[in-house]
Amino acid sequence: MEKRKPLQAAMNVLTLLAAIGATAFVFIQLLNHEIAVINAAVEAAKEKGVENPVIGPPGVHIENPALFIALIALTLIFGLVVWVAAATVEAMGAPAKVGKPPRGRGGRAARGGWRAVSGALVGEVLGEALRGVHIRLKGSPPHRLLKLAKEALCGTTIPPRLAALELRKRARRARTVGALVGLAFGFYFPPFALTVKPVQVREEVAALLEILRSLRPRACLEIGTARGGTLFLFAQVASPDAVLISVDLPGGPFGGGYPAWKIPLYKSFARYETQKIYLLRRDSHDPKTLEMVRKILGNGKLDFLFIDGDHSYEGVKRDFEMYSPLVKKGGIIAFHDVVPGPPENVSGVPEFWNGIKNKYKHLEIVKDPNQGGYGIGVIFV
Repeated sequence: MEKRKPLQAAMNVLTLLAAIGATAFVFIQLLNHEIAVINAAVEAAKEKGVENPVIGPPGVHIENPALFIALIALTLIFGLVVWVAAATVEAMGAPAKVGKPPRGRGGRAARGGWRAVSGALVGEVLGEALRGVHIRLKGSPPHRLLKLAKEALCGTTIPPRLAALELRKRARRARTVGALVGLAFGFYFPPFALTVKPVQVREEVAALLEILRSLRPRACLEIGTARGGTLFLFAQVASPDAVLISVDLPGGPFGGGYPAWKIPLYKSFARYETQKIYLLRRDSHDPKTLEMVRKILGNGKLDFLFIDGDHSYEGVKRDFEMYSPLVKKGGIIAFHDVVPGPPENVSGVPEFWNGIKNKYKHLEIVKDPNQGGYGIGVIFV
């Protein structure tokens, strides 16, 4: 293992101090501007006869300078913690590029990777922590400041980026379908409670992955992504040059609609650098969405289509009618929630599945027919 020279270590420390100093300078300048605006508004209000005016958002009303200084210090500490965490996680084995292992724990690739990641994170935590967050310090106890700082940090892309580093590191060690499924169901990234646990029966999705592993699909489309667990698993068994497309409706009635800040995590699901993941946060029933999918595929066809979006009878029927023509001969179409169960969970999927399955060569992957929902129906095109 290559030893780090004292000069390199000193440069790393100077880089950290420069990043914190530069961000703090910009931060203070922005606050000075806000304070000037607020003071002008206060003076204008006093001229109109308003006594003790209080200016609300989007300004910062400073009644306790000590707490104000504590907030600045807390923000800088968060930046430092995230910087060190990113450096530690990546130095422990996360690759600089997806799908390529590091050259060594002390090698150039790993060092360059965490420098790039941590540098971006420091800028983001200090920049985004205050962007769009309106803080009133009057009478605020310290625990309120801690809560505000945590909320500001969770509203950035920093948690999913750190989670992505850890998930990729663990995925590289998972060599079997069972290990991959166990990772997806068990992955949990504190303190932000990030998980990719699939809304599936473990044995059912494992059986589907065994089929896909033999197929090695090069083009996959998932309708309904939710927590991202199945998208992660599909990427792990797909071809190294696969194209994976996710269509998920924000605010969908059947558990869809992941927040935009999770996009970096979902993008990191690619097991190989040559894989490409496209996230379409759109209505699958919109003809423009279909056109976008066709444009991504170009002249190609889908090897695998997974329908787990709108569970109403008309909704699943429309997904099938719109996207099944994109599946090539020899490909696979799978439906989730084909087992009858609570209407709020399965809705019209079992009825639609029972109406079309006998028209094709098909397979039902069901752990227990009486489980009340779940189940995967597979059609071989």
